[in-house]
Amino acid sequence: MNIAATVCSIQPLTDHVLELYLQPDQNIDYQPGQWVSIKIPIESRRPMKRVYSMAGPMRPDGKIHLVFDVVPDGIGTTYLSMLKPDDRVEIINTMGKFVLDDVRPQSFLFFARYTGLIPILAILRTLEAERYPGQVLLYYSSPCDSEVLYRETLRNLKLDMTCQFILLDEESSEVPELERLTGVLNGASSESTQVYICGVGEMVKPLRKHVIDMGWPRESLKSERYN
Repeated sequence: MNIAATVCSIQPLTDHVLELYLQPDQNIDYQPGQWVSIKIPIESRRPMKRVYSMAGPMRPDGKIHLVFDVVPDGIGTTYLSMLKPDDRVEIINTMGKFVLDDVRPQSFLFFARYTGLIPILAILRTLEAERYPGQVLLYYSSPCDSEVLYRETLRNLKLDMTCQFILLDEESSEVPELERLTGVLNGASSESTQVYICGVGEMVKPLRKHVIDMGWPRESLKSERYN
């Protein structure tokens, strides 16, 4: 699938994170939690592409909402950060298995680090739209207070949700989420709670291992890493 899209807007959310809206020439079907692959127009033997998660479910107007942190010297984010309204980009495909199952569990447990929040935010917005009645617990970690994304959006979601913020610059542990995960899993049941984890590899890997070591079935655990 190769679809051209027009840049509608691009604006900063924080000093290091940008929000981008694209209008594809034709509607793109995707599930909340999936990512879109964008072609990076540089000279290369093979077409270079980078993937970015959608920040919300499909919209009636067909627009795609992307959020990304600008990585110093990063080829993909450097290209995207220089886009202007009415510029054109090429979407290659949409993929990903970090999505909701057809049958909803009694409760959800989400762990997100920094822009790992984005696919989880799309899932939360979907649960809100369908008036999900179960309990939702979100642990969201970010580098510092000024880099917390969508704080008010999270607080205002119409869900039975508890959101706890973790500031990494105030934590001594390299993976402070692990202590929170251990505590909350001790009181949870794998038969009724589904766990979602999204963030950098050094956060996702130990959390995923810990969940599995505690006897959580793999079908009740979904994880996704970003670079």
